[in-house]
Amino acid sequence: MRVVALDNLSPEEGRLYLAAQRVPPEWQRRLLAISHGHPLTLSMLVDAVRRGAEPRTLAEVPDVVRALLTEAIDVAPRPQHRTALEVCAHGRTLADLGFQPAPGADYRVGDGWFPVFEHDWRRTDVTEWLCFVRARQAGASADPAEPGHSCAVLSEDEFARAVRDALRDLHTPERIRDNPLLRSRMVRRRARGDRPPADTFRDLLATGTEELRADLGELVDRTFLHPATTQERVAQGLHLSFNTYRRHRDQAVAHLTEWLWAREVGQQAMRLRGSGSVAPPR
Repeated sequence: MRVVALDNLSPEEGRLYLAAQRVPPEWQRRLLAISHGHPLTLSMLVDAVRRGAEPRTLAEVPDVVRALLTEAIDVAPRPQHRTALEVCAHGRTLADLGFQPAPGADYRVGDGWFPVFEHDWRRTDVTEWLCFVRARQAGASADPAEPGHSCAVLSEDEFARAVRDALRDLHTPERIRDNPLLRSRMVRRRARGDRPPADTFRDLLATGTEELRADLGELVDRTFLHPATTQERVAQGLHLSFNTYRRHRDQAVAHLTEWLWAREVGQQAMRLRGSGSVAPPR
């Protein structure tokens, strides 16, 4: 037996090969464009299509990429070449899975510079990310950055301001819909079907209010969740002077904000200062 090295197939040769493999004509041009006529790549793409994949790029068939990289690394002439190929492979894989090079964080090894990759877990959390990793491994087209693309990423101070704005605008649909908390991680994680984000956020507020001390919870309910009159009359109904009412109101909002922030950053349990108890996430 004699081994014959093949160059990339010409377009005509590629079409003849694909026709012989009974690849539908509408797929032939796409597979030739993806593979650039590389015989092994083309053969693997044919297998992927037979398994039900519909790739538009090599990134959409990670099993093919993995096999090609293994083949390339195994025939690297020197250890240095192998190391360089492995680094490049990880770089592309990390980029495909939602990681990006961290600006200014490159490090040097010998004469080469290598990037450090980062990922903002506030935009796409671990659970979401793992779902996309599994989808990519199964050959599906999935961009892990896409679900979190419109996710609001707020500092703690920005988050607190957004909570105050949301409580003020809770019953004004044209204003609450622009609040960044409706695109927050805590709301996205609790999304159910086509339910509006504003309703999901109201549920979170109601749950957080239940965790408050009874008097503060009643104040929040009357003032923000189910307001029926002015704050001055709410204060009278609670038998508080208006100055005392405002102090309690601000205290309750601060405690509620703490509770919501813990859900946003994935804190497992927190002591809600307005309740005196440990409140696990719901």
